[in-house]
Amino acid sequence: MVNANKASRRKGWGYRKKKNPKNRNYVRGRAREYRVIRRLLKEGAVWVVRSYASHGPIDITAVFPDRVRLIQVKKEYLPPKERRELEGLALSFSAQNIQVEVWLSKNGRFQIEVIKPPKNS
Repeated sequence: MVNANKASRRKGWGYRKKKNPKNRNYVRGRAREYRVIRRLLKEGAVWVVRSYASHGPIDITAVFPDRVRLIQVKKEYLPPKERRELEGLALSFSAQNIQVEVWLSKNGRFQIEVIKPPKNS
Protein backbone atom coordinates (compact mmCIF):
# COMPACT_ATOMS: atom_id res chain seq x y z
CA MET A 1 0.00 0.00 0.00
CA VAL A 2 2.93 2.34 0.43
CA ASN A 3 3.60 2.48 -3.34
CA ALA A 4 -0.05 3.16 -4.25
CA ASN A 5 0.29 6.84 -3.39
CA LYS A 6 3.65 7.23 -5.14
CA ALA A 7 2.16 8.46 -8.45
CA SER A 8 0.51 11.46 -6.84
CA ARG A 9 3.86 12.62 -5.44
CA ARG A 10 5.69 12.48 -8.76
CA LYS A 11 6.81 15.68 -10.39
CA GLY A 12 4.29 17.01 -12.89
CA TRP A 13 1.21 15.51 -11.29
CA GLY A 14 -1.38 17.91 -10.03
CA TYR A 15 -1.29 21.67 -9.87
CA ARG A 16 1.50 23.51 -8.13
CA LYS A 17 1.74 27.26 -8.05
CA LYS A 18 5.22 28.48 -8.91
CA LYS A 19 6.74 31.10 -6.67
CA ASN A 20 8.84 32.70 -9.41
CA PRO A 21 7.37 32.04 -12.85
CA LYS A 22 9.88 31.79 -15.69
CA ASN A 23 7.54 33.58 -18.09
CA ARG A 24 7.56 36.85 -16.15
CA ASN A 25 7.55 39.00 -19.33
CA TYR A 26 4.38 37.27 -20.52
CA VAL A 27 2.68 37.80 -17.15
CA ARG A 28 3.60 41.49 -17.11
CA GLY A 29 2.51 42.01 -20.72
CA ARG A 30 -0.80 40.29 -20.07
CA ALA A 31 -1.38 42.48 -17.01
CA ARG A 32 -0.69 45.56 -19.16
CA GLU A 33 -3.23 44.37 -21.73
CA TYR A 34 -5.87 43.82 -19.04
CA ARG A 35 -5.28 47.37 -17.76
CA VAL A 36 -5.92 48.66 -21.29
CA ILE A 37 -9.09 46.54 -21.56
CA ARG A 38 -10.47 47.93 -18.29
CA ARG A 39 -9.75 51.47 -19.48
CA LEU A 40 -11.45 50.87 -22.84
CA LEU A 41 -14.55 49.52 -21.12
CA LYS A 42 -14.65 52.64 -18.92
CA GLU A 43 -14.41 54.77 -22.08
CA GLY A 44 -17.57 53.10 -23.41
CA ALA A 45 -16.40 50.18 -25.53
CA VAL A 46 -19.27 47.87 -26.40
CA TRP A 47 -17.07 44.83 -27.08
CA VAL A 48 -13.37 44.23 -26.33
CA VAL A 49 -11.36 41.17 -27.41
CA ARG A 50 -7.82 40.27 -26.38
CA SER A 51 -6.07 38.05 -28.92
CA TYR A 52 -3.79 35.99 -26.70
CA ALA A 53 -0.80 34.07 -28.11
CA SER A 54 -1.44 35.44 -31.59
CA HIS A 55 2.05 36.87 -32.21
CA GLY A 56 0.34 39.24 -34.62
CA PRO A 57 0.35 43.01 -34.92
CA ILE A 58 -2.87 43.51 -32.92
CA ASP A 59 -3.27 42.65 -29.22
CA ILE A 60 -6.71 44.14 -28.52
CA THR A 61 -9.74 44.89 -30.68
CA ALA A 62 -12.23 47.35 -29.17
CA VAL A 63 -15.60 48.08 -30.74
CA PHE A 64 -17.22 51.41 -29.89
CA PRO A 65 -20.61 52.61 -31.16
CA ASP A 66 -18.94 54.98 -33.65
CA ARG A 67 -15.60 53.28 -34.47
CA VAL A 68 -13.32 50.28 -34.04
CA ARG A 69 -9.87 50.53 -32.44
CA LEU A 70 -7.10 48.02 -33.16
CA ILE A 71 -4.49 48.27 -30.40
CA GLN A 72 -0.92 47.04 -29.95
CA VAL A 73 0.33 47.26 -26.33
CA LYS A 74 4.08 47.65 -25.77
CA LYS A 75 6.22 48.37 -22.75
CA GLU A 76 8.28 51.34 -23.96
CA TYR A 77 9.29 50.95 -27.59
CA LEU A 78 7.79 49.98 -30.94
CA PRO A 79 10.40 48.50 -33.31
CA PRO A 80 10.46 49.99 -36.85
CA LYS A 81 9.46 46.68 -38.46
CA GLU A 82 6.31 46.48 -36.32
CA ARG A 83 5.58 50.17 -36.97
CA ARG A 84 5.66 49.55 -40.75
CA GLU A 85 3.33 46.59 -40.29
CA LEU A 86 0.87 48.73 -38.31
CA GLU A 87 1.13 51.51 -40.92
CA GLY A 88 0.17 48.94 -43.56
CA LEU A 89 -2.86 47.98 -41.50
CA ALA A 90 -3.78 51.64 -41.09
CA LEU A 91 -3.55 52.06 -44.87
CA SER A 92 -5.86 49.08 -45.49
CA PHE A 93 -8.45 50.38 -43.03
CA SER A 94 -8.16 54.10 -43.85
CA ALA A 95 -11.46 54.24 -45.78
CA GLN A 96 -13.38 52.61 -42.93
CA ASN A 97 -13.88 53.94 -39.44
CA ILE A 98 -11.11 51.74 -37.99
CA GLN A 99 -8.28 53.29 -35.99
CA VAL A 100 -4.89 51.60 -35.42
CA GLU A 101 -3.16 52.57 -32.15
CA VAL A 102 -0.06 51.79 -30.12
CA TRP A 103 -0.25 52.07 -26.34
CA LEU A 104 3.22 52.50 -24.84
CA SER A 105 3.55 51.97 -21.10
CA LYS A 106 6.11 54.36 -19.65
CA ASN A 107 6.51 54.74 -15.88
CA GLY A 108 3.13 53.13 -15.27
CA ARG A 109 1.24 55.50 -17.59
CA PHE A 110 0.11 54.88 -21.14
CA GLN A 111 1.04 57.08 -24.08
CA ILE A 112 -1.43 56.52 -26.89
CA GLU A 113 -0.21 56.99 -30.44
CA VAL A 114 -2.57 56.77 -33.40
CA ILE A 115 -0.80 55.15 -36.35
CA LYS A 116 -1.36 56.96 -39.63
CA PRO A 117 -0.83 55.46 -43.10
CA PRO A 118 2.54 56.27 -44.68
CA LYS A 119 2.54 59.59 -46.57
CA ASN A 120 4.11 58.21 -49.76
CA SER A 121 1.18 55.87 -50.45
